[in-house]
Amino acid sequence: MNTIGQPGSAARGRLLSLAAALAILAAIAYWLLAPSPEPPPPPAAAAPPPAATPPPLPESVREAPDIPPPPPGEGAEEAEAQHEAPPLPPLAESDPWARELLAPLVADSPLAPALSGEGILQRAAAAVEVLARGGISYKALPLKPPREPFRVRREEDRLYLDPANYARYEPLVDALTALPPEAVAGAFHRLRPLFEEAFAELGQPAEVADNALVAAIDQLLAAPEVEEPVTLVRETVTYQFADPALEALPPAQKFMIRIGPDNRRRLARWLGEVRAALLAGND
Repeated sequence: MNTIGQPGSAARGRLLSLAAALAILAAIAYWLLAPSPEPPPPPAAAAPPPAATPPPLPESVREAPDIPPPPPGEGAEEAEAQHEAPPLPPLAESDPWARELLAPLVADSPLAPALSGEGILQRAAAAVEVLARGGISYKALPLKPPREPFRVRREEDRLYLDPANYARYEPLVDALTALPPEAVAGAFHRLRPLFEEAFAELGQPAEVADNALVAAIDQLLAAPEVEEPVTLVRETVTYQFADPALEALPPAQKFMIRIGPDNRRRLARWLGEVRAALLAGND
């Protein structure tokens, strides 16, 4: 049975992990800032309403693996937690519940501002839908950008991505990789109906919501490993990758390059573990 309210400790940990999981890709999306002195777009209280006819999802979403139901009989503790917990709230009334559950988990972390505004799960679903296309949803969650300014290193007549930038993303990577992949996957199964309902509100088929989540993870994992130094060129007030192949990458994959090799490896390893946990039993 799906759950809310004051569940047992096992159920609460899973619910917290899922709500965070749904916010994970949205958080990554917002932290992808173009390396320029331009200020980020102002945050929005809620995701904009979907267009009357949303663009079709790319084939990569429909080709992504299905997330199977959880295997039965995961233990007495799991069965007891499910028995104790009351039903999930309606999606339209889920914000207070989501805030209460998430507050202890994201306190003092880069994910904390995700609890402001309305439509927390709806905005998370919107960010996943965009990220599954390789895009970025700047308005999905009102998260703060890195405080430190973007840095460029100049050597003779060339511009390079300064490795000092990588430290800007460490708090985000630390917050994400601290979430146990198995708990994230277990919580997904508990809140899946709300996530699918939020996905359907975007005008997309509810039954592919799980595929979109896997496809969003795959977008990030598809980012190439880049040898340093990374050469840049300046276009008006923004910087771009000098390598046309890198500049042509989707924004989600550019993010994985900009956070630096070590952060990329850590985040990719964790994303791979989350993906495997979600698809466990889908052999």
